[in-house]
Amino acid sequence: MPAPRLDSRAGRTYLAGIAQGVAVGLMIDSWLVVVYALCGSLVWNWVVRPLEEVDLEERFGAEYAEYARAVRCWMPRLTPFLPAREHPVTQRRSTGAAF
Repeated sequence: MPAPRLDSRAGRTYLAGIAQGVAVGLMIDSWLVVVYALCGSLVWNWVVRPLEEVDLEERFGAEYAEYARAVRCWMPRLTPFLPAREHPVTQRRSTGAAF
């Protein structure tokens, strides 16, 4: 069975989970829900994310390392991430095609 590949084209939610939690709290006029959503994001950032990143690096190696360098946590990109294997310039260089 081949090793799984990192799919960096998956849903681009950025900060949707936090924003939804805060929005629900504001809609129902509950500061407790807003605080809960913000605290949940801090727990995710300091506890869950580091463990998840170690697991992803073990499973996907250099492919994940490239992704992690290009896509920063909490910072949305204006352009989609293209791994080197899919980037048009890299493909032209590897095939020897002229520009």
